This record gives sequence, C-alpha cells and structure tokens, in this order.
Amino acid sequence: APPPPPLLPFDSQITDVLVNCTEQLYDRARLDFENASLMYSNIGSHTPGLPDGMRIANVGRVFSTGRTVDLIVKNESLYEAYRHSMSKMKGRFPQVNMLSPQPDEDIPQRETEFTFTFVDSATGQPEVLSSFTITFLDFDQGDEEGNGRECASIPVADSTSGITEIGYLSDVEQPLDVGEDPSRGGWVRVCSSREGIGFDNPLNAMRLNQGQKEKSFFATYRGVSQFRVSYSIGSHGWGGRNFLIR
Repeated sequence: APPPPPLLPFDSQITDVLVNCTEQLYDRARLDFENASLMYSNIGSHTPGLPDGMRIANVGRVFSTGRTVDLIVKNESLYEAYRHSMSKMKGRFPQVNMLSPQPDEDIPQRETEFTFTFVDSATGQPEVLSSFTITFLDFDQGDEEGNGRECASIPVADSTSGITEIGYLSDVEQPLDVGEDPSRGGWVRVCSSREGIGFDNPLNAMRLNQGQKEKSFFATYRGVSQFRVSYSIGSHGWGGRNFLIR
C-alpha cells in the first residue's frame, strides 16, 4: 500500500523533538554511516570516465536479506561546485559542495535540486526501504545579515515523496526559519538564521552540542527508495558552502 499522505498544514509537521542521528533501527533496514566510504564523486559529470553522481558505499543493511545498500546522489538541475573535491565523505557525513553566489553576481540565490537514492550494493538497483530518517546538519550563513544563507526545500504534498515527518533536533526555541517554499507549491523550506564558521561544524553525530543541534533538522520517510532535496545559497556569499546529511 502507498504511504499515507503527509499532514498539512506545514506547521503541524514541525515538532520540537530530539532524535539519535547516529544510527536508525527500523523493521527492514538499518542506516549506519560509521562504515560508509566514498566510491566516486562526480556530481554534474565533471570528470569523464566516471559514473554520474556521488556514490557512498555501505550506508546500511536490509534486515530481511542481510544485503547492504549504497547511497547515490545526483543533481536534477544545473549544478555548480566551488570545489568538486569537497563533495565527499566528511568524516562520517556525506557532504555536497556548492558554489555560492559571488559578490559580483547579481542573483538572489544559487539553487540545485538533488535526488538521494538507496541502491543494492551488489546490483545497483533501487532499494525500497520501509522507513528511514535523514538528518540535515549545519545550516548556517556567512554573516548575521543573511548573506550566503543556506536553505533546503523538501516536497511534502506529493504522496510519492514518502515523507511522514519533519522535525528539529533541538528541544528549545525554534532555531531555523521554516515555512512553505514560495516558489514551489507543496514544498517545505528550512533556512539558516545564524552565522557559522568552520570551527563549529559537527564532527561526531553522537556528540552534537546544543548549537549544532539548533542548526539541524530531520525528515522521516516510508516506503521509498529515494528522497529529493533542493539546496540553495543566498546572495552575496563567497567561495562555496557545504551541505551535510546523516
């Protein structure tokens, strides 16, 4: 049976809860990035001879079969990287690097939609998981004025998305700006509200401090093999910015 449609309005999906983002245990699959490794990184097909996308090996195991699953990340719209080599495993976190709008560019933001697909490690075929949770980490910006603001948009009104819940990692005040994406009907947009520096990036999913939790959120899915996310970076940034999941 198809997954139940997500609850609306959007505010009803944003809950203040704490989750353990190190490993998720479900009736069919276990996601655990501790033993994951980068197979190749070629989002946007910038390197001839390599498969398109970024593939992370051994991100989980299906209980019913014992087979492992990999995660493949591909861009579905125009993608520009600041440094292609920065799309990789950053410690135990899959990381996607994007080019920020530069100070001399007269554009409001740079945005790319991505698909994240779970596949059987041996066959490469999509693997439908009965339930899984993804944590999106380290949403911040270049300064307190909002330059280089990071956002993620996620489809929720489409019944095929499989999404059942979106929530915070922090159980205190609302740390992120959350609402309906004004340019995409039926999508929720989560944006940074605080300045970030390299020294405050998460290093260990088991030991996120309060500030790192406040810059992160999670989404739970059922009965799908992939999820979609549109990442964007606001104007007047510099260099590039990285997006982490777990």
